[in-house]
This record gives sequence, structure tokens and C-alpha cells, in this order.
Amino acid sequence: FQKVQTGQVTFAARDSEFDGHKIQKDAILAMREGRIVFQDDDPVKAAVRLIGDMADKSASYITVIYGEGITAEQAAAVRDEAGGKLPAQAEINVISGGQPVYHFIISVE
Repeated sequence: FQKVQTGQVTFAARDSEFDGHKIQKDAILAMREGRIVFQDDDPVKAAVRLIGDMADKSASYITVIYGEGITAEQAAAVRDEAGGKLPAQAEINVISGGQPVYHFIISVE
């Protein structure tokens, strides 16, 4: 049994403060297990970094579901950039989910 980790890349709908983070409207937010872990200005860079933070040496399967505001080219860039940093046995799959609000939903097993 392996633990599945989840992460999301989304955006701030308004200026706020959450979990000790000052957040500006439209900031890109990277979340892991429901908690904000960092902010970025680019959803692709945020997704690549989040995958790198979540995937350890035992990671086997990474699933990236991209949302309605993300192009297939951006999703492929996440796959290619993150894939180059993953353990050799890790398989990364990218799926169009078309979901609103979340640029990326990520699972790492």
C-alpha cells in the first residue's frame, strides 16, 4: 500500500490572508493536502515545482489533470519538465479534465 498525495494549482479570487500567507488577487497558489505551500506567478512553473516537492524516490505514478484555462501545450510542458526530474520508474500521465478554478489537480503515488 502506497500513500497517495494530492496537490492543486489554483488562483486567488481576492486579496486575503490564509494559513499565514498574505495572498493577492490572481496569485497562483500551490496547495498540498489542502494547505497552501507556496505562491508563484505561473501555473506551469507552480505545477512542476509542486510535483517535485511531492514525488520522492519511491514515486511510481503521477497524474496531472489540467483545467479549462490551461492549453494542451502548457500541460505537455508540465509533463516534460517534471518528468525530467522524477525517478526513473515514475510514470507521468496528463489528462484534460476541463475543470474550472483549478489549473492543475495532481496525484502522486
